[in-house]
Amino acid sequence: MFGIERTYQWLGRDNVPLGFTTRALVDNIHTAIAKSKFERALDLLDDLQAAINPLDDCARAYVHLGRARAYNKMHETEQALQELEAADKLLKAIDNPNQCCRHNQALVNWMLGGSFWQNPGQRQHALETWQKALELFQILSHDSNTLDPGPDWYKDRVAEMQEHFLRALQGPQPTPARPRASSRPVTMPRVVLQPGSLKFIDVLGSIRASDFGPNASGPQPIDRVALQPSIDEFMIEGNPHYLYNLRGPSQIITLQSSMPYFILKVNGDSMDKAGIDPGDYIILRHQDSASYGDIAAAEIFDVDDQATLKTYTRVREANGNEKVLLLPQSNNEDHDPILITKSDQVFIGGVALGVFKPTT
Repeated sequence: MFGIERTYQWLGRDNVPLGFTTRALVDNIHTAIAKSKFERALDLLDDLQAAINPLDDCARAYVHLGRARAYNKMHETEQALQELEAADKLLKAIDNPNQCCRHNQALVNWMLGGSFWQNPGQRQHALETWQKALELFQILSHDSNTLDPGPDWYKDRVAEMQEHFLRALQGPQPTPARPRASSRPVTMPRVVLQPGSLKFIDVLGSIRASDFGPNASGPQPIDRVALQPSIDEFMIEGNPHYLYNLRGPSQIITLQSSMPYFILKVNGDSMDKAGIDPGDYIILRHQDSASYGDIAAAEIFDVDDQATLKTYTRVREANGNEKVLLLPQSNNEDHDPILITKSDQVFIGGVALGVFKPTT
């Protein structure tokens, strides 16, 4: 299991947002921790905090990471978790983060995932947090403008993280907790739909947002949603709905007349953390492939009428083979990730673009 100490080594000196005048202080902090002089390290971290521009949230987050490392070495796990969450809050608040901030955000998420995994009731939260770290490193691994340590370093770390992810899933599993209320409410932008030349979208039935099970979608639509330019309110099965974006902060979803779209009603709560609740409707673009992190309608080949709505990811084994992982995002810890051993066993029916919710 990746711990705070090992992940902290990935921080690197070049990803420490500090000036030259504070480098010696940073080195003294590392030396104190290496010599198990943890109280001394915490005092030096206080000095570092005072030396940092209070407006530099990325640097302040680095101080919290140092504290988390020191508390972890002292086996003060609760204090370490509090420091990681403080760093996470600071980094999330940064507008237009640069590579350094994205790098550090990924490390914070990976450390948080390891901390959550130790708590049997937070297994699902751990997997979701690890996934966020993976997504950030994958972005950096494909960015030709990435500075040191460079895209190849990120690709190696992504492979290492995926292997760890897979081992965690295949190893002994903590006992899941009962459903709990969300402490992290999902916020999504309400959007306007630009349908182009499309006049309507068919509602084809329902899909399970739980484990695999019968898909109620049929060849005949159960409703037809009328469209018009810049529409922001939709009548679905006789009730008004607003549309919310599942794929980013944009307040407009634009449809292409050359692409097929369809709507499904959601049964189950395995995606409620993503803002998809039972009884909502999702709009999907019909396609037979998905990218990492897409919310997709997935079926298993050779299993009739089986479908589920999950976040699509891939994990890589040590031998280089990839497996498909379908992740729930739920406040209900009873929902487990679904690991597909052969990628060609999975059929993607579509990728979710938005979710329709009742106006009241």
